[in-house]
Amino acid sequence: MRRIAACLILTCSAMAVSAAFALAASNGETKYVGKTKQHRNIRLKANGEHLRLQSFSIELHCRDGSVLVDQESGFEPTAIRGGKFSDKQFGSTDTVVYKGKVRGAKVTGTVKVRDRLGKVRCSSPTVKFTARAR
Repeated sequence: MRRIAACLILTCSAMAVSAAFALAASNGETKYVGKTKQHRNIRLKANGEHLRLQSFSIELHCRDGSVLVDQESGFEPTAIRGGKFSDKQFGSTDTVVYKGKVRGAKVTGTVKVRDRLGKVRCSSPTVKFTARAR
């Protein structure tokens, strides 16, 4: 009787864990969270076919000598081909260029931003980033 009860408990537990994993994977997206070489946050999502840059902040140097810390978000999905991605997206005043690789639980790459504040042009260096699945 104890063996039957133990087997029943294990079976129910296994089914609950399987259901939880199935629910988590139902949208097929993996969230990645990490840091840039500027020690700033970066967040991405990927589903195997596309990667979406969720948000990041980056330090830009402006031609007038000022420094701008820019918070970027609202990106369109980028195709992943052979584990690699590359894109250039345009906002109302800025251009963001990013590329990298998706390898299992890790995404690595670079990002570069150009922005214009009125007549002042600002740009970042090419900044490396690493993000891990959460």
